[in-house]
Amino acid sequence: MMSRHIVFSILCSSLLAAALTSSTQRSVAAASVTFPAPDAAMRTAEPNPPILGVLTSFGSRRAMGYVSPDLVRRQLDELGAVSYRDGIVWASFRFPPDAPPQMVERRRIMNFLPIAGRSPLLVLGAPDQEPAAVGAPFTDTQVEQYSAFVKQVVEITKPYQPIYEIWNEFNLKVGHVFPGKRLTGAGDASDPRAAIYYAPLARRATQAAKAADPHAKVVVGAVGDDPDWAWTKAIVRAGALEGADGLSVHLYNHCAPVRTATEMIERTEQLEASLTPLTGGREVPLYITEFGWPTSKTRCGLSLDHSAANFAQFVLLSATLPYLKGIWAYEVKDKGADGQDIEQNFGLFFHDDRPKPAACLFRTAADVVQRARHIDLQRPEPEIFVLRAVMDDHQLVVAWTTRAYDRRSARFDGEPKSASRMCGPAVPPTDVILTEAPVVVRYDLVSAPTIALDN
Repeated sequence: MMSRHIVFSILCSSLLAAALTSSTQRSVAAASVTFPAPDAAMRTAEPNPPILGVLTSFGSRRAMGYVSPDLVRRQLDELGAVSYRDGIVWASFRFPPDAPPQMVERRRIMNFLPIAGRSPLLVLGAPDQEPAAVGAPFTDTQVEQYSAFVKQVVEITKPYQPIYEIWNEFNLKVGHVFPGKRLTGAGDASDPRAAIYYAPLARRATQAAKAADPHAKVVVGAVGDDPDWAWTKAIVRAGALEGADGLSVHLYNHCAPVRTATEMIERTEQLEASLTPLTGGREVPLYITEFGWPTSKTRCGLSLDHSAANFAQFVLLSATLPYLKGIWAYEVKDKGADGQDIEQNFGLFFHDDRPKPAACLFRTAADVVQRARHIDLQRPEPEIFVLRAVMDDHQLVVAWTTRAYDRRSARFDGEPKSASRMCGPAVPPTDVILTEAPVVVRYDLVSAPTIALDN
């Protein structure tokens, strides 16, 4: 895939300031949160969760631990994933004159598609030739070949109802290696990664996909690290969304000063707010097709428990953004067993297929999000989150804090029926210490949950 140990340039100074000063800004009176008893509209709404998926690597030439399709399908089941993200590469095809493209290298993804048991998100990219190092990366002939490749992939795979994603992190690299310097903003015409080159490629590929299947769902962007979303906004201004069904981006912060799920959600909100003026006020459907936190024993690695809590929080918070249509965690399993290599340690399972704590928390949070008929969120303080999910025959209140260094206690009133730490032991609802790992409290549908925080 691609390097994830890039030092993020977004310095989130406002979040750091809030974290440092919040303890001095608390009201003298204890904060509290109350949710009214669910009304008829909440109880009868149709669940509308974002797509919850996880990455696999069957499209890669190297196995990287993905050797058993049946095992990976079971792991996706364990995670509660309804989708998976993988890829089919341009380099697997040849282009005879006056004939459709031919797949000449049948990679393992073609064997996984029929047995996966869920719809994929398929990344379409990776040419067999190295694109030009300066200026437009592809010739007109190559662009037409890429379009023909996209059309043929749609013809082959449409029985599996994929979402198709056009390229992968074009703003970081177009070919097989990262250039020696980072792209600045939208990039200028001398840089093959510039926004002016991706937008027409995305439009042409979207047209080819829709020609093969008018009902095909296509997302464009697959944007890697992009400070202030400058490159992303540039491709939208250049028309990359024309005909597409949404915009996809990747979110990481493991090397940043603030390494929370909240930071990534707030970055997503900032992106959507910056796009609507470019689309005449229309909402832009967003797809986060990579997010995650490595558990490597390095400066940018997180502890197993911190990573797990982040995954749970991100899944829960994703359901509060109506324009966020899908999220795909990076990835099912570690690519290797070297604890000093960040790239090998992003999995929800270890390389030997043992589940990390994140596997259970991801699944439990996914169950909440996918079954909820109604979700609302309150933040009594910047670092404290209280989410209510209305289910078929009960409601759940899920609470956590991102203030790991200064935990708070909470009392759950309104006749709670049970309380437990997510993937952990039962706790007394009258005296719960809020941590990064969410606590889940169950109520009847007639209850009006109230949560009181200590001073």
